[in-house]
Amino acid sequence: MLSKAFDTIIEEDFAIAYLKLLGQMYYKHITVTMLVEAAGYGRATFYAYFSGLKELRHKLNSYDLAE
Repeated sequence: MLSKAFDTIIEEDFAIAYLKLLGQMYYKHITVTMLVEAAGYGRATFYAYFSGLKELRHKLNSYDLAE
């Protein structure tokens, strides 16, 4: 499902980890550190795919609106 919005498995992994964290806390409390720990990747990997959490949220919102 998320593969329509994201180009790689790694991006999907970050999106899934973000959604899991979002189920536990308010989005403003989610940090990149929390996200990379939940996804099982390093910070450098996250920043290789996204400029920040805002870009990840934007892609998720775009996917949600398209569906």
